[in-house]
Amino acid sequence: MQVDTQELAGRCEALARFALMLAAQMEEAGVISGPSLTASMRQTADGLSFPAEHRQSAARTMRELAGALDDARMFRQARAGRA
Repeated sequence: MQVDTQELAGRCEALARFALMLAAQMEEAGVISGPSLTASMRQTADGLSFPAEHRQSAARTMRELAGALDDARMFRQARAGRA
């Protein structure tokens, strides 16, 4: 089976961006608590039961997504403070 790594990387990036956008919109609408979500993401990253060859990159990605959500929240809050 031939794997197109560029195609796979592009699809993963699209899914990650979609998840970030969805979480940010839900947080802004008051549907979820962003800090609770990112804390849960980090805790989940530490306990992933993926196969060993994928565990490290999966955990790192979960932490990176949590960080991106936190960064976006801080940006929105700073922007709202300037308005």
